[in-house]
Amino acid sequence: SPLKVVVGSEAGPIGQPWLTLLIDYYSRLVVGFCLGFEPPSYGVIMEALRYAILPKVYLKERYPRVQGTWPCCGLPEKLVCDRGSDLTSRDLEDAAFQLGIELDFNPPRTPHFKGTVESFFDGLGDQLSASLPGRTFRNWADRADYKPDDGPLLSYEALLEIVHLYLVDVYAIAKHPTSEMTRLEMWQESAAMHAPVLPAAADDLLVLLAKQADR
Repeated sequence: SPLKVVVGSEAGPIGQPWLTLLIDYYSRLVVGFCLGFEPPSYGVIMEALRYAILPKVYLKERYPRVQGTWPCCGLPEKLVCDRGSDLTSRDLEDAAFQLGIELDFNPPRTPHFKGTVESFFDGLGDQLSASLPGRTFRNWADRADYKPDDGPLLSYEALLEIVHLYLVDVYAIAKHPTSEMTRLEMWQESAAMHAPVLPAAADDLLVLLAKQADR
């Protein structure tokens, strides 16, 4: 989904970035994401999946303001997707087969099946995007004469840090929608019973998740 903010630099506005993410259904934690300016595609989905599988060892060094931990990692047993053209490809089937991931697709015209992801983006818009500079609005009536490109604008690096702060220090420690525990506690509980499984070598993911072409 496109984030409702405009990212800029000293030279001016760059554009409105897309946020692609994967959510663990049991705990509702975000396990990985890709933030960039390319609309959803196979490459974007695979980058988010690679991010989800690998341990987040960079967190404290790159973002020292983040107080909590982000323990999410490991190969998923099942990946549930919608039927976008970027997800119903042979490349995704091959990558899932090589990694031992079961693929499951939502039936056509069933947006309510994606309620977990849609709920996350609703919360992100209400809790985060509404307070950021360069924000945009959902409808023209709220927008009126406001022009987000006029600034001030966030840099891409600042937005990345803000997304990490939100995911780890706000979203993860909030109460799970169907439990008295937090989302982080739900993940820790399940990980204690079913330890995450990592690929033999992190570099292998660059090959296994790559797009293939015949020559």
